[in-house]
Amino acid sequence: MATPIKSSRTQAILELLAERGSVSLKDLTALLDASEMTLRRDLKDLEVRGLARRVHGGAVLASDRDPGYWLRFKQFQKEKRAIGIAAARQVETGQSIYLDTGTTAIEVARALVRRSLEENLKVRVSTHAINIGAELAGHPNITLHQIGGEIYPDTFGASGPATLAQIGALNFDLFFLGVSGIDIVAGWTASSPVGIDVKQAVLQRARRVFAIADSSKWEKVCFASITPIDAVDGWHTDARLPEEVGDALRQRGVNVLRAADE
Repeated sequence: MATPIKSSRTQAILELLAERGSVSLKDLTALLDASEMTLRRDLKDLEVRGLARRVHGGAVLASDRDPGYWLRFKQFQKEKRAIGIAAARQVETGQSIYLDTGTTAIEVARALVRRSLEENLKVRVSTHAINIGAELAGHPNITLHQIGGEIYPDTFGASGPATLAQIGALNFDLFFLGVSGIDIVAGWTASSPVGIDVKQAVLQRARRVFAIADSSKWEKVCFASITPIDAVDGWHTDARLPEEVGDALRQRGVNVLRAADE
């Protein structure tokens, strides 16, 4: 069983990995006031748990594992903010919007709130994510439809028969879809099958669908399939995505929208 000190230390290592993508033993020794031997044991433990991969002189974040919401939130914050602003600009007054779970979706929600306050944008927003609902609630120009069900702590999203039944009775102008991986052959994928049925249900009820994901998701194939690549109208991503990737996806009918840093 991990001691409180070790738990705090490994949490600090995970936070650094989320922010930087990699850490060195030299930096960890200075930052955490622990010996290299102790830190090597910590990194080995994180590798066994599938959260990190040891490399010469340190470790990198495990690329095939979802690091959890609280770690994802710290990753690519500038890019996600730019994506959120760009996606929110696409929304027009009077539209019905569906926001998926995820750390990029919450930036879309925040940008919608700003537009509602600064530009008098009036929209109806549905979501099964309680954290996103909390961002939107109480703003007079935003009509929030909070989809209920059993809440999963990893995503703050509802799921289950009640959730699907509510979605099945609604129609949406725009669905902003959260994904963990994007590949031309494998399509749009997620790190967990939990909530896939919700995403697929909304896909059936939305007039237009735009994925929202930073460019690090490109050429990643995650565990659970959501939908084929050409089932989505567009992808809001960041400016780091190579232009040739955008061209390849446009040939498949996916309009790639690269957000400039704000």
